Amino acid sequence: MAEKGLDPSTTGSSEKVLDPENGSSGTATDTASPEMLTSATERQTAPEDVPAQTAREGDRVLLRLTPTAAATVRMVLRQLLDVLESGTVPDAGRGPFGRRVRLSQTILLRRMFPAVSADPTISADFRARQEPGVRAEVLVSTRRVLGTWTGVAEVRLDPDEFDDWMTALGAARFLFSPRKGTRLMHRTVGGHDAAATLTMLQDLMEVLVHAACPDLAQQLEAAVAWGHSEPATAPRESL
Repeated sequence: MAEKGLDPSTTGSSEKVLDPENGSSGTATDTASPEMLTSATERQTAPEDVPAQTAREGDRVLLRLTPTAAATVRMVLRQLLDVLESGTVPDAGRGPFGRRVRLSQTILLRRMFPAVSADPTISADFRARQEPGVRAEVLVSTRRVLGTWTGVAEVRLDPDEFDDWMTALGAARFLFSPRKGTRLMHRTVGGHDAAATLTMLQDLMEVLVHAACPDLAQQLEAAVAWGHSEPATAPRESL
């Protein structure tokens, strides 16, 4: 979910939002053209208050979050960091029908770094060789995001910072959802509503991609639209 567009009267300066941890705030110097704004809800009916909006500024992406969304994203990334660094797992509420479903570091890591083969021997060998490096990459990206972003509502991302955000957010999704299927295992994780937080993270990644790679986003949307079209409308190749 994302806002329709930035208010052109405010895009030249950052929204002053104090970080609850250290009281710091961020500043912004560049301006964004309202016409360049992209969002997940521009193709739908947008509510008045939505968590994220983005714009392209040269080779950077302007991201503006609502204060609530910024605080939630930062807390989720800190929980991801705890899982990767120390194995501390966020508290999980009851699952469907009130059942208590166990959540562990092993379960979360298997979601983030899944098996590559149905053959357990091949999968174990690949995991032993590749998982430490991939896991370290996610850990470093998450540390960099938290180290350079204090939780302010407005942030500008250069290409390397964009990659770090996408890597961290992509892994953070699996704190709330299994890799396969759509049924969530817990109603709450780490004090967050699992369904709402997962939706916010996915929408945030979507608007970031739309801002950074509009051509790719359009191609993906066209492919999805074609895949949902009637078979009769598909182009036919001559023999």
